[in-house]
Amino acid sequence: VRLQHLFSKEDDPAGLSQEATVDLPAWLAAWLGDAQQMQETTLTGGSVTDANAAAKVTLQPMQIRTFIVTVKLKKRSN
Repeated sequence: VRLQHLFSKEDDPAGLSQEATVDLPAWLAAWLGDAQQMQETTLTGGSVTDANAAAKVTLQPMQIRTFIVTVKLKKRSN
């Protein structure tokens, strides 16, 4: 999963250029299932660090963050 903050600090200093927080585990749970494990990686895939699978992700202006996420898929209802 790759998250990107689209605005720079100068675009809208009082609004959209503020840091943005995403509850990634809750978003994944709504669409796919429960996040079991999250690891943050660099854009080149070189460095991997463990991330708390229950944590919210904060993005600064123009920041891109990439996560490798293991998800336990929820059962489909027919």
